[in-house]
Amino acid sequence: MPTHPHIGLPFSSQEEIQSAQSNHIGRIPALDALSANIQPEVDDANNNATAISSLPEEILAIVFEIGHTDFPAERLKDLFEISVSHVSRRWREVALRTPRIWSKIRRVKHQNRLDSIAAYLQRSKVVALDLRIEIGHGVNGLHEDIIPFCRLLSPHCGRCRHLSVTSSAQRNLIKLLECISSVAAPFLQSIDISLSLEGRVFDITNPRQIFAGGAPSLNSIRLRGLALHCYLPPLDSVTNLHLDEVDYRMFTKVDELRKVLLAMTALTHLVVEGEVVDDWPSDIIIELPRLQSLLIRANNDQDIADQILGLLKAISAPALEVLSLQNICDIDFELAINPDALGQTKFPSLRSLTLRDVGLSRPHMSMIARAFPSITHLTHSLHDIEKIVNLLTLLQDVDVHSRSRVKYWPHLHTLALPCASDDETASIHEFVAWRHSTGHPIQRLLLPLHVLSDTSALHEWMDDLRVYVQVEVYTDDSSQYFPTWADNK
Repeated sequence: MPTHPHIGLPFSSQEEIQSAQSNHIGRIPALDALSANIQPEVDDANNNATAISSLPEEILAIVFEIGHTDFPAERLKDLFEISVSHVSRRWREVALRTPRIWSKIRRVKHQNRLDSIAAYLQRSKVVALDLRIEIGHGVNGLHEDIIPFCRLLSPHCGRCRHLSVTSSAQRNLIKLLECISSVAAPFLQSIDISLSLEGRVFDITNPRQIFAGGAPSLNSIRLRGLALHCYLPPLDSVTNLHLDEVDYRMFTKVDELRKVLLAMTALTHLVVEGEVVDDWPSDIIIELPRLQSLLIRANNDQDIADQILGLLKAISAPALEVLSLQNICDIDFELAINPDALGQTKFPSLRSLTLRDVGLSRPHMSMIARAFPSITHLTHSLHDIEKIVNLLTLLQDVDVHSRSRVKYWPHLHTLALPCASDDETASIHEFVAWRHSTGHPIQRLLLPLHVLSDTSALHEWMDDLRVYVQVEVYTDDSSQYFPTWADNK
């Protein structure tokens, strides 16, 4: 029999080996498929062997609900509810029977496939929904079609608890808001609507309503780029209002602003960033009897921030305790002549004042001090050595007509300087010692961590300083006075 020249095997044996190899190779795809079919059962067996597999379904569902709350995800593929439903067959069955973990629904820009949203709406059954909706720019001059999403969402709008809408197209935003115009929303707690600058294409002249069927639990509204009067929900239960960067073409008349604010009988926290009306007459009065905190901020693109003086002169708030003025300069106070018109008589309960990024000269700082004389807590946040030193110098002015000697803020007992540096240590020490000598000591001094470190120039003063005052690390606690959308989610 002929043999192979290299290995010496008969040719027939060689052919048998090759044939056997071919048979085995041909069976590999079938074996792979069998392995793939068996693997889920193997995974289930492994998972069932763990301690958690013995948990009753009710306990496992509670674990899922807690995890869904504690582990939010920005990327869709990292969503908690998706992850747990892929662990095992049992976990998936429990997840699908746990409506609360499917209650956060997000629509991303240019999303045309709505299968996943429909699944979430179905799986969440009747529980309250947190809706996060993004509307993008048009493509090739055509706006994205939001109507199919509106139709899908419409039967479920009444379950909405938190509504967040970010839009780059005003027309589609209007279509979405019209979808919820007459809805009753008994669970609704917060509304956050943002319209980008490039998405604003025309004026909205006729005030309209959303959730006209009622929203008795609504407590928080944030509008960015959209005028207050454009789409109004029920207002009588709202406690927090945040107005931000209203487009000049949508400016609310001050009478309309007054009417809306007066309708908010429960309003306790108000934030205004940028201009909100086209003109501020000097005789307008807006009485907000329950307002406790007020934040007014100028935007960087404003030549003159008229809303600073406009709101301070217009608002009368006997319960106001916290005032924050941000990003303002001298020109914003040029027309302020009478300090009494700013707040001494209108804000009798005011005790806490925050000046953040406020670059005011001595005359305007002294005017603020005279306007709000009962301040006990002062926060001055500005990365400017000269301004900080000037503030400390101003606060050492002597009142020759008063027994207290302290001219400005004689009741001040807490001073926070979150932007202080080593360069102001001598001025800080001098101010604290002077206040102590007048009989009006500063009781708490809040400074940034780096200033209180062992390597800081203030460290050598620390023992002397602590004779007069309790020194603490500054932490920003503004969120307790000015709640945000993130706090409500």
